[in-house]
Amino acid sequence: DGGRASEEEYLGVALKHGFTKETMGAPLLMLDGTIGIDYEIQKINGKWFNEVLVAGRLREFDLLISAAHFKGHSGTGFGGALKNIGIGCVSKGGKVQAHTGKNLTRNFEKCVDECTACIDICPTHSLQKDSNNKIIYNQDTCKLCYMCVSACNEEVFQREKIAREQFIEHMIDNALGVVEFFGQDKIFYINYAIDITHQCDCSGGSDVNFVQDVGILASRDPVAVDMACVDLVHKSPALHSSCLDGLYIPEKDGIHEWFSYIPRFDYENNETDLNKEGKYQDFWKIQLNAAEKLGLGTKNYNLIEITELE
Repeated sequence: DGGRASEEEYLGVALKHGFTKETMGAPLLMLDGTIGIDYEIQKINGKWFNEVLVAGRLREFDLLISAAHFKGHSGTGFGGALKNIGIGCVSKGGKVQAHTGKNLTRNFEKCVDECTACIDICPTHSLQKDSNNKIIYNQDTCKLCYMCVSACNEEVFQREKIAREQFIEHMIDNALGVVEFFGQDKIFYINYAIDITHQCDCSGGSDVNFVQDVGILASRDPVAVDMACVDLVHKSPALHSSCLDGLYIPEKDGIHEWFSYIPRFDYENNETDLNKEGKYQDFWKIQLNAAEKLGLGTKNYNLIEITELE
C-alpha cells in the first residue's frame, strides 16, 4: 500500500512496515536518488544488454550486503539474491528496461493539444511544447525514468512487449552490470528464506506461506545461495490451505518442484494464472542458468549448517 515513484513515497511505505532509521540503526535511502534518475552506465557483455543503468548511489559505498527476502515470484519463478541486485540495484529506468526492454516508441502525433501530463511529470524538463502545441523531446537531457509513459493516457509512448524468458534474462544482465560496477569480491549475499509465499513482496496482495520457513542462508555467490534456497524449498512439504494445497505434484527422491507449480503471471492475457490445474512450468531455472552462464556464480554449493553462534 503506497507509491513507489520517489524516495519520499518509498520511505512512506517503509514506515508503514516499521522500517525507519531508528528501527534499522542506519539511514534509509534510495540507491537511485530521490526521484530515480541517479545512475551510472556500466558497459557489459550480456545476453541482451551491452550497458546497464546501475543505481548511482552505489558509488558512495565500499561494501555491499544484499539482504533479500527469498520467496516466489509470478514473473521470475522466485526472487532472491539475483533479483535483489538485478532489480533492486539499478535505477528506475533500469527496472523498466528489465521488464520491457530498451525500445521505446514515441508517436507525438497522438498527443492531445490540451494535455501536458508528460511535460508536468518529466523531472529533467526534456519534454516541452512549442507554439503549435507540438512536443519537443530533448534526448540529451532525458534520464530514462519512463515516468512519461505512466503519465500518458493517449498511447504516445509505447514500450516493447517481451516474453517472460527475456524479462528474466534482462534481470540477469542487470545483475551482471551491478556486480561488474561494484566488484564481485565486495558483495555478500544473505537470503531470508522465511514467510515464503508465491508472490513478490511488491504485490498488492499476499497469501499464506506455501512451505515452512527454511532459514537464513549466506554466501559470496548469488547463484549458489539462490540454488540452495530453491533446493531446500523443494525438499519441504507444502502447507495446508496454501496455493499448492490439493494439487497433485509428482515427487522424485523426496523432492517436489514447488516453484514449477506456484501461480504465475500470464503474459498473453496480462493477468495472474493461479494454476489450479497444476501445469508444469520451470521458468525459475532460467535466472540460475543465465547467471551461471554469465559468470555470476555456480549452481554447485556446499551447505554448511550453523546451529549455534559462538
